[in-house]
Amino acid sequence: MVHQVSSPYINKTIKKSISVLSFVLFIFCVSDLISDPGKELNQGAQYAALWCSLWLVVGPQLAFRWHLKWGEFHDFLTSFSLQEPELSVFNSVEVKLTRFRLLIVSLPVLLIVAAFRFGYDFFASSLGLGDSSQTKFWIIPLVLGALVAGWGVWCAVRSLVVSLAVSKHVGDFAPFAGVVSSTSKKLSDFCFGVAFIFGIGATVVLPVFFVGVFQTTGLVRLIICALIVLVVGVTVALLAFPAFAISRQVEGERQLYLDQLSIEIEHLVTDLRSGDHNSDVAVWNTNVTMRLNALLEIRKHVMVHMASDSALKMVRRIPFVLIGPIGSSVAAWLALVFG
Repeated sequence: MVHQVSSPYINKTIKKSISVLSFVLFIFCVSDLISDPGKELNQGAQYAALWCSLWLVVGPQLAFRWHLKWGEFHDFLTSFSLQEPELSVFNSVEVKLTRFRLLIVSLPVLLIVAAFRFGYDFFASSLGLGDSSQTKFWIIPLVLGALVAGWGVWCAVRSLVVSLAVSKHVGDFAPFAGVVSSTSKKLSDFCFGVAFIFGIGATVVLPVFFVGVFQTTGLVRLIICALIVLVVGVTVALLAFPAFAISRQVEGERQLYLDQLSIEIEHLVTDLRSGDHNSDVAVWNTNVTMRLNALLEIRKHVMVHMASDSALKMVRRIPFVLIGPIGSSVAAWLALVFG
């Protein structure tokens, strides 16, 4: 009973603490960027940095939103879809992936620290912050933002790996239902939800990354390009990879169904051609012919639906989740060129 009461309380306290700290650092970043209007600035870079500062407020909320979606999806799997030994395989994948959690979470932090260390001139000159101790304090909100981003990458990777594992156990193939597989539909909706969350985060952080590419050189530009590839790649992968896995799994289930149907059709054709029977020929031929025609119609129906609706829907949703990141990046580029 103590654990049941204290655990939600602790989680709520941690959530509030992170939100308050993020908001305080967000106020610092905004006030530092817009202070001293007389200094020389790159307006495009400053606007991008102001927009990216929203990540300190938006990022934690997106992470909390992911945990809600993950809980709903996990409850669905354990209560309806997966059974033993499939559930054991699912849990095994999670345990193995957890070993890499620290590495995944720390990767964006290391990249941001390196970018700040080798690209300090971008903050001092392009953003007009100057070479001061206050500018050096920016490492704190950057690290916190990168830590939240790293947790977001971990959530995305966890969602992707688990989704691929679940897609291998989609066994509720129903060719005559409105949805070929209820599990694949639920999986598709979950992947889209996670990709949409990640896309919102990408919409916030990508503008300053693209500005940094044009405003920096050498190692710093390479690091920023790596961050762009990481953000865009994970966003697309959250839909593309599970879509391929679902399509492949459903196609395998469909092929097994068609193979069994073909065996029965071949038996009927053989019997019809042999005429080896003990009943009335006309009646027997009529019954076999009707059954054969019915099976051929069933086969035609299954053949028409050669692609998984859930997989196709996921592929169609990829441009939708990229509209925000692409739009904000183009806006940042335009502000940089014409600002």
